[in-house]
Amino acid sequence: MYTAGIATGFQALAMEFHVDFSKLTDQISYPVLALGVGNIIWTPTAVCFGKRPVIIISTALFLACTIWSIKAKTLDSLLASRVIACFGAGSIESIGPAMIADMYRERYFATAMALFSLFLSGGSQAGPMIAGFLITDKGWRWFFILCAILTAVNLVMMLFLLPETNYRRVLYEGETAQEADKQADEMVQHIEKGQDSIAEVPNSQNNRPYAGSYWKDLVAFSGRGTEERGLLGWPRQFSLPFRFILVPHALFAAVSYGVVLSG
Repeated sequence: MYTAGIATGFQALAMEFHVDFSKLTDQISYPVLALGVGNIIWTPTAVCFGKRPVIIISTALFLACTIWSIKAKTLDSLLASRVIACFGAGSIESIGPAMIADMYRERYFATAMALFSLFLSGGSQAGPMIAGFLITDKGWRWFFILCAILTAVNLVMMLFLLPETNYRRVLYEGETAQEADKQADEMVQHIEKGQDSIAEVPNSQNNRPYAGSYWKDLVAFSGRGTEERGLLGWPRQFSLPFRFILVPHALFAAVSYGVVLSG
């Protein structure tokens, strides 16, 4: 919504800053580029540092720059605010599906992803329509005021309602990752069948409950990543998408998505 909505305010921007429409297209193209670059930076950071901290930090950056957009006095200032804001907002493009993958098993993943994509694309469709009415009635700055209000509410809800979704696997002596995955799958199957007693879960003696609380888990910002070396493993995580793009069907999916999204 923030990225695409301002397109309906180009006439107001052109009159205020005395520029033509060809100059104003930068207000869309460069922020969209920043969304993509944000994906590349935020995703390895989330693997090393945790998804919750990264989402909160990037959303706070997005909110700060949205407020900057409200106060921008020049077109260059507005562009800079939008580029940095979209860099922050880019985190949700890839971390969002990753969080869905953390929370949903395979049979529900497609439905959850469809809903996620519907709301993500809905923002770029409904956003300009909302912006058109708002800018006509109140001016282009009010569009950014609305975005700031929505982002602020979203950030507050994240602080209280968004726990870390990274699965923190505990491997015991002599146990392999494959054995841990098999045990976890058996546990889920038992729970889905209504056999939720811990005594009925195979090998349940190794399942130790989390010792903290929901609130303590929200304020803990360390040990959230899945990268064993922490931030030291960031370069390796950063390189993985570039190596993965060499897989033919991954390349085809990326190009197809980009072409359709551009349209």
